[in-house]
Amino acid sequence: MKRRMFYRNTLDWLTPRYTSSASSIYGLAMTVIASAAKQSRKLSYKIQRFFLIITLFAGLSAAGVKYVAVVESDVDESSGASEKISRADVRLVTAELRREAVKNLPPKKYSIMTTETVIAQGSAVLSECHEENCVISLGSTIGADYIVRGTVSKVESKFTLQVEMYETEDGTLVASCDPVRSESIGELIEKAAEACANMFKTWVAAQKVTVDPDSKRASKFSVGAGALFASDFGGGLKYDRGQIGMPFYGGGASLTFDATYAAISIAYIQGGGKWKGPSSVSPDTLPATPRSSLNIGVYAKYPNIEIGRNINIYPILSIDYDIAVSGKLEYADGSKYVFDDRNDYAANTLSALWVKAGGGADCYVTASAYIRGELLYGARMSSAYEKGVVEKYKAENTRLGHGLTAKVGAGFRL
Repeated sequence: MKRRMFYRNTLDWLTPRYTSSASSIYGLAMTVIASAAKQSRKLSYKIQRFFLIITLFAGLSAAGVKYVAVVESDVDESSGASEKISRADVRLVTAELRREAVKNLPPKKYSIMTTETVIAQGSAVLSECHEENCVISLGSTIGADYIVRGTVSKVESKFTLQVEMYETEDGTLVASCDPVRSESIGELIEKAAEACANMFKTWVAAQKVTVDPDSKRASKFSVGAGALFASDFGGGLKYDRGQIGMPFYGGGASLTFDATYAAISIAYIQGGGKWKGPSSVSPDTLPATPRSSLNIGVYAKYPNIEIGRNINIYPILSIDYDIAVSGKLEYADGSKYVFDDRNDYAANTLSALWVKAGGGADCYVTASAYIRGELLYGARMSSAYEKGVVEKYKAENTRLGHGLTAKVGAGFRL
């Protein structure tokens, strides 16, 4: 229970605005894990950590949505407009602005906050918030990324409506519509709807243009290279006296071909690990297993979330096939078993399939060059060698492999 609360609190701290969706995923995962916990509490703990990574990136995926608050329109009292317009008319103007925001801002990228949400979460009273700084501060308080507000004034016999949109992070005016004028509120609202629709459409179209028109970041393809660390904490077999673990720790170099939402990676990995067994088995009888392999992976990475001007983050789901190139069993007495065609088990019997999940980040240092880091946790299917040992020695079954992969490197947009 303490572990479960720790993970929930971590999620709440890292993704406060998306706790509902992330916690729902995590809660469902915990229900499944609880039933499995009776069989293996250690495995349950490791799977919890795995699902924590997944739910964190689910929260980050939700973080790609920007929140827009359309707050109550202001009435310029100094112009005399407050004497000619009622509170109900002001609400109608505001409702029309919100309708246009809903119609013209893509729902996958922008979420329009409801009036109830704005009032419930705002610490300031909207009717008393006339200055721009006050409105922007209110938007930041309620968790909005953008704030939209109209101002109604009166010039001679005509009402005038001016609508502006601000970014709450730094108070930048990002969009505004040409003032609309009319002698009646009904006609003013009709004109405001058309003007606001054009304002939102123009602003959305501008967001599709890259920050730097000369930047190669608009390219869908890139190539990168770097170093990696790979591990396997599990593997091995189960038998009547306990379990034999076949861990692996190693490093190597990788080459990646990237196509925005998908990638292919090729890596050379070299390392090893010493088998582990129960106390009834002497450590001297358990070999070390140095080996090398060629890892080929295909992975999807969607969505690609921009944080500021220079950083992109993304969740990853990958399928890797680890093709063993060479391998040995080295015993304490100096004897060796080489995995090759002259023995019962060739090197390829150590090959295995991996399914991994995690995330990565690209930090652009120039318009087209970036530094990349990725962290994945995955499960490994049993190798032919493990299955052969189980059959040969009449063991109960193989053990699931699982481990962490960390990559760091650099790339270049083509």
